[in-house]
Amino acid sequence: MKNENIPTAEIVISKSEMRSAVASEGIEDLAKSIKKYGVIEPIVVRKADDKFVIVCGVRRYLASKMAEIPEVPCRITEVDEKEADILTLHENIIREDVGVLDEAQYYDGVMRRHEMNIDDLSAMIHRSADYIRRRVAALAWPPDLQVAANSKRVSFAVARELAKFDNLAALKRFLIMAIDGGATARVISGFKKQYDNEIQTTGGDPVAIAEKVATEEIIIPPVLCERCGLDLNNEPQQFIRTCSDCHRDLERAWKVDNGKPQAAS
Repeated sequence: MKNENIPTAEIVISKSEMRSAVASEGIEDLAKSIKKYGVIEPIVVRKADDKFVIVCGVRRYLASKMAEIPEVPCRITEVDEKEADILTLHENIIREDVGVLDEAQYYDGVMRRHEMNIDDLSAMIHRSADYIRRRVAALAWPPDLQVAANSKRVSFAVARELAKFDNLAALKRFLIMAIDGGATARVISGFKKQYDNEIQTTGGDPVAIAEKVATEEIIIPPVLCERCGLDLNNEPQQFIRTCSDCHRDLERAWKVDNGKPQAAS
């Protein structure tokens, strides 16, 4: 790679850019900073014909244009389109502000453009195949759910539970509840179980049943400690679903088994 100041007019955003939208407020704040201090971290670009295509640093580029900076420091990398796509993924997947749908579309696009499967992509970006598969599944969600998840009005976990509703009207009813009431994935899962039970028992209208279930008190089954049976709804949960006391016992036992001294109780 080599560093060089490049006129902003010669820099373009990739047609396969990962983000469908960038928050204008964040760009405005960054533009003020750049106007005062300059671009501290160079934008990574690759040469393509008579332009430089951004690999990493779209926000810095947009902020520089907003700040009317005539040229910006860039790091020119000699990579092909496939390598550029992977570099873009590495920069963006660790950021929390990337939307679920943007991430899914980019994974899907990379695999299609470069004839890769999920296992190939998994090995290249160090994400599990299941992680990628769950994200790509979002491409089949109804549009309203995609928008809500991508804009983070509902979490990915909640969106996955909502996607299990096969009736669109029922899904939208519970989506509204999730957005307005902040329902967790576990609560939505409870609604789904009650909804399915009503459908199987009565065979009634799905929309009416969704409304009925939505206005009833949700029954959430307890999560129990797998060692002593304590209800963990109001207890801190450990990885294997043990209560705090049992976890300490298991931790002490583990230390003894591994030849480590026990902590004083």
